[in-house]
Amino acid sequence: MKPKLKLNGRFRAISAIAAVITTTVCFTASAQALSEVTYQYYRFTTTAANGGDGNYEQQLSEIAFYNHGVRLNLNGNLTSGDAVPVTVTEQGVDPVEDDAEGPMNLVDGLLTTKWYSGGAPEDTPTAYTPLVFAFEAPVTISSYDFASANDYMYRHPRSWTLEGSSDGVNYTVIDTRTDVAPVSRDSYFAYQGGFDIPSSSGLTFDYFDCYPDPAIVAAGDTSSLGWGILGDTSTGGAPTSITLMPGNIDLTSLSQTTTSGTQTTTYGYIDLTSIDPSGTYTIVASNANGTVYQDFSYRVVDGSSVTCQYVRFTPLAFRGTPNSIQLSEFEFYNGDTLVPVTSVTNPNGNTPAAEGVANVIDGDYSTKWLDFNKGGLVFNLGSSQTFDSYQFVTANDAIARDPVQWQMEISNDGTTWTVLDYVGSGGFVYPTPEARNTATGKIKFPDPTASTSTPIVWEGTGETAPWDTFDVAYTDGATVLFDDTSEATAINVDASVAPGEIIFNNSSKDYSLQGSGLYGSANLVKNGSGILSLDSDNYLSGSVQVNAGTLSVNSGLAFGDPLSPGTLYMGAGTTLEIQSTVATNRVLSLTDATVDVPTDVSFYHYGKLILDGTFTKTGPGLMKLSGYGGSTTSGADSHEIVVEDGVLDFSTDMFNQTVFNTRFFATARGSGVLRASAYSGFGGDYIEYVPTIGQLRAEDGGTIEVTSAIQYFPVGTVTNDEGVAQGRVVLRGANLVLTGQTETSRADGTAADGTDATRTVISTEASDVTSKITGLYVVNRQHAVFDVADGPVGYDLEVDALVAGAYGIIKEGDGEMLFLYPNSYQGKTTTYVQSIDNPTNDANFDQTNVTAKAFDLAQGTVIRGGLLTVANLEGSGTGDSPVLVESGGTLGGTGYVAGTVEIDGSVAPGDPSYGLPYGALSVGSTVLTGTYKWEVNGTGQPEAGLGLETGADLLIVNGDLDVTGATLSVIPTGGGFTAGATYVIAKYTGTRTGEFASVTSGYALSYDDEAKEITITYDGSEPQPTAYDTFIANSGLTGDDAATDADPDNDGFSNLLEFVLASDPTSASLADAPTSTVDTEGNLVFIFRRNSDSTYVNPGVEYSTSLTGEWTAADSATVTVETNGFASGVDKVTVTLPASLADGGKLFARLTATL
Repeated sequence: MKPKLKLNGRFRAISAIAAVITTTVCFTASAQALSEVTYQYYRFTTTAANGGDGNYEQQLSEIAFYNHGVRLNLNGNLTSGDAVPVTVTEQGVDPVEDDAEGPMNLVDGLLTTKWYSGGAPEDTPTAYTPLVFAFEAPVTISSYDFASANDYMYRHPRSWTLEGSSDGVNYTVIDTRTDVAPVSRDSYFAYQGGFDIPSSSGLTFDYFDCYPDPAIVAAGDTSSLGWGILGDTSTGGAPTSITLMPGNIDLTSLSQTTTSGTQTTTYGYIDLTSIDPSGTYTIVASNANGTVYQDFSYRVVDGSSVTCQYVRFTPLAFRGTPNSIQLSEFEFYNGDTLVPVTSVTNPNGNTPAAEGVANVIDGDYSTKWLDFNKGGLVFNLGSSQTFDSYQFVTANDAIARDPVQWQMEISNDGTTWTVLDYVGSGGFVYPTPEARNTATGKIKFPDPTASTSTPIVWEGTGETAPWDTFDVAYTDGATVLFDDTSEATAINVDASVAPGEIIFNNSSKDYSLQGSGLYGSANLVKNGSGILSLDSDNYLSGSVQVNAGTLSVNSGLAFGDPLSPGTLYMGAGTTLEIQSTVATNRVLSLTDATVDVPTDVSFYHYGKLILDGTFTKTGPGLMKLSGYGGSTTSGADSHEIVVEDGVLDFSTDMFNQTVFNTRFFATARGSGVLRASAYSGFGGDYIEYVPTIGQLRAEDGGTIEVTSAIQYFPVGTVTNDEGVAQGRVVLRGANLVLTGQTETSRADGTAADGTDATRTVISTEASDVTSKITGLYVVNRQHAVFDVADGPVGYDLEVDALVAGAYGIIKEGDGEMLFLYPNSYQGKTTTYVQSIDNPTNDANFDQTNVTAKAFDLAQGTVIRGGLLTVANLEGSGTGDSPVLVESGGTLGGTGYVAGTVEIDGSVAPGDPSYGLPYGALSVGSTVLTGTYKWEVNGTGQPEAGLGLETGADLLIVNGDLDVTGATLSVIPTGGGFTAGATYVIAKYTGTRTGEFASVTSGYALSYDDEAKEITITYDGSEPQPTAYDTFIANSGLTGDDAATDADPDNDGFSNLLEFVLASDPTSASLADAPTSTVDTEGNLVFIFRRNSDSTYVNPGVEYSTSLTGEWTAADSATVTVETNGFASGVDKVTVTLPASLADGGKLFARLTATL
């Protein structure tokens, strides 16, 4: 206990204060019976690690010892309790001074430090190094726990022995555990849930609880406690003594015992006329062989009434791992009077028709509400109503669906919410009745508007003032207010202060708390637009509520011990600035709030998130999330998470688990990175049993990054604000980095329709920057879809990743997509829904004869729209499976395609966006019924896999070629077809079938089956179109409007200059006009756009010193050309005219071209 203090600070007492939070003390119940042991020395020895023995590495961040639920305050590093000195050493290992990862880190109270042992001791090379805890005096423990470290879970203990000793030499085994899996495969900084010291009495508790009374009560309420204790006559039999603490009440006479065979059952109950203010009770049962203990704690609140119109109930945790939440009824009371509810909604719910949300207020305990999204409830009381308790009623079945932790909020307008209570603070788990259609009893709650005591107001003078000075009497438990009236805003806490509540109402002043820190269970409340800086370690277990302004954190323990139970709440428009690396297990509740983490700083959060509106991560530092399963969001159709800078890391194994109660939406933009560093860190599985991702987006340079062993991307599409269906992963000028294996999924329930709703879809949006995918993308379960929108950049999506797996890909959208890798996907063409056709997993099942095929395609690659360019230099860009180019699609590139190809759309060799518009594309046996877009610009013939800046396209077919009914479209660019030349347009190694049905007028084809090639000549029957002719034809201009000197859109640029500038001759605009500036040396810098097909019209720059004088070619100017500098096929030409050309400081430049 901390002593009471006299606070001689400049505080003034006032009669009332608004916007404060009532302190609530929370207790948790022990899950099993407890025994206890007392030793001065304890030894912990790992016998197997999570990754096997190997080199005998092991690591942990903390080890904790408990005595009946109270954690020992080892070396005084926790927030409460007398300090218990202890020294931790590695047995047989000489200690290292200032060891950064030494054993003393296990008792420093910090999850962010760790102990690491790199191998076995020298004297036992095939064993793990034991840890020895040497106390100054014997200590009693009834349980223990340990926490994982920051990385490499293979080092985590999986089997171990705990021993005790009175002399540090002779040890007795206390507990042995074998093959205990970590709480989660990739849950770092995570305690394991605790391990009780086993008892020799043979006694265990069947139950010890308050059922059917509520477990959240006001101090002084009446209640009943019941118990059931199981024994065995072979190990000591029934208890001979039962005692209840506090009060040392003998329960033996209130108990009855029955015997069945060797098993005994002892049960009874006691009426409590006034619940102890601590709320904590312990039952002690003994027989001749030993003693066991069991704790039960009520959660004690002040039991006030509240008045409001709206109440929001948000479930946070359940009794099991259900696929839904269900309740029969939800009721509000004022005393014994039932408060009527006008209506109730279930935002973003997914309910069966007969189990809708209205059932929860129909007054019928036999009906129920069920929601597969595990969402919350919003109650409308019709008008402002007063009530002091509530209860809910369990449904008819499935106890795993019962909520055991939740949050209650109140509002007068249904928009602005105030937290009424967080049932779960301090790890409290409500003992929801296991009996079906049973009420919890009337649950009390704290008053969110009443202060725990009359506040005293800080009036320090000077820049910095000590907390413990001046004349106002202060004792522990007082409420303290800091506002804009004080001169001193840097507060030095120079004593062990344990206030009842700390309130900052500062807008014009910025405050900082420094010194030795604050203690106790107080809440800290921040109002006003100013800044509050926590510059030192604190030891508060209450909630931190920031309703306005900024909370700046400059100490690793600013929030108290990482296990501090209170909620960290950030209200609308607030900012949490993490200025020093911090780890906390507090529930993090964010309402349209920002978390800023600067360079070289990390924020580690373990536990649930409550998101209302948009949570924004800023700053280049790392925010790492762990243990976030079962978090909740509101507004599932908006982006709840936005990463603008730095990394937001989802670092917990969430395979087949739900991250949030609804599908969550997240966006990384700019320099922001959205990362999954754990196995399926974003949630999901390979057949999409659970809802996980709504949509992950990366925009404007942002990155989605998968570094874990595997991540399953979900199936289906989302309709955006423009009514366009997109995949659940979207890129817009951004990056998808798949360092860890990423796989597609499949929705078995709807897979039979074969639409994009059943497939994993990655979409892009139009951007002037190419989106990129790197790493490894595995297309298992069924074909993956790339939905690529057409934008102004050359390639809209560049896949610099290996695409592997059993299935294939579908290219959709009008955009251009580039494959750089030799891919290895196998192109499996049929799948089926095993749960329908082969539920017993019969190995001999005939998959060709099924009723529920997910799809039945004949190709591994399907190009439905836009352009797919292959630019691989080896292997096959599309694996070995067949390729289908549908009527709206185009296959292009300078790479290799090994499979057979069926082209109903177009084929266009070359890689223009990489500056190689004319090239050779190599394919397998091909049936061409669509269009061969053959481009030509002067002489030159590419080889396989190569491209040229000038020359002509070439199609190389490694096999048979069928061109029956095909069309050859000749596309002259630049200088066009060289007069008198003959070009090879196609080569083949097998048999040719048929001829082109249509060829651009003026050209003739020859078929040489001996040389196995098709050639083309220009017969001169019609004028050969130039690149300018093609440009004008595509514009739709005719007659006089098509002349080179015409200006049909009256924007001052002739058609020829519009051709050079690659602008639209039919739409007046100066957006593509040349620009000019003067550099620091006085030179004139003239920049213009140059269509790469326009070089033959000799675009150039002339200058003059007078607009009425002669113009001279700028031959002495410096010219630089940036290929594709403005866009694909549009170069950036910079002409620098020296200042010496100017006359009287005047110099003019203009763009010219000649045809």
